[in-house]
Amino acid sequence: MAGDASYVLLHEADDVVKKLCSKYPEELANVSLDEVAIVAIEGVDRPETKKCFAKIKGLRPPVSLLTSGKNYIVELYMSDWENWTVAQRNIVIFHELLHINGEGKNKKHDLEDFKMLVNKLGIDYAGNPDVVDILAEDVDWSIHKSAEESNEKK
Repeated sequence: MAGDASYVLLHEADDVVKKLCSKYPEELANVSLDEVAIVAIEGVDRPETKKCFAKIKGLRPPVSLLTSGKNYIVELYMSDWENWTVAQRNIVIFHELLHINGEGKNKKHDLEDFKMLVNKLGIDYAGNPDVVDILAEDVDWSIHKSAEESNEKK
């Protein structure tokens, strides 16, 4: 793509957030639907040097006062969004929502990524067009939580 980068609200992702929160209330307990906005960068492709597919930013006052109650902004590239499968879109948004810790703060990864995602979906899950669609299928994240808790007690 040529041209200057610009930001747009990605309204079609709002439905993904809503469905993910409904399907995985335990994993996304800190997520309030009204607090999250998804924005896409148009006009440029994600640089090859930028390995992460998306990032989430926590907003606090005074900035959050200017965003109509949004305390988190997920930023991704429109070129990626348009090329991803539905399953990839769902898992990338899910991953970013896992960062929400409340009050405009973010959780860090427990590995280079979230252990539960890597254990269940593999290391390169977000880049895999054949990744399981976590909205179309039931994923039991608790299996991995129990194993992790057992290992932590040893």
